[in-house]
Amino acid sequence: MKNEKWGTKFSIIMNELYLSELNSSHIPVAINKLRQIKQGLTKYSFDKVVRDIQNSSAQPPWETTISDTITDLSNYFITIFNHALLKAEKLKITSI
Repeated sequence: MKNEKWGTKFSIIMNELYLSELNSSHIPVAINKLRQIKQGLTKYSFDKVVRDIQNSSAQPPWETTISDTITDLSNYFITIFNHALLKAEKLKITSI
């Protein structure tokens, strides 16, 4: 999904939320970026997940068994981040 330098396309997600902390003023932008990421991930089936960037042959913990609700990578990846951001926005958290 990215053809640019790491952290440039989704900088709020990769450089703030992933690497350090996300200021509450950036939560709405982060939610929007996660929606963009989710849309992009719908193009990939769950067997395309990269478990270990250093070892591309590493298998996910589910091996061949996976929930029926996971139909593509958007179902697998986005849920936990999106839930956390929406809750933080609702609670008016100052940083994540």
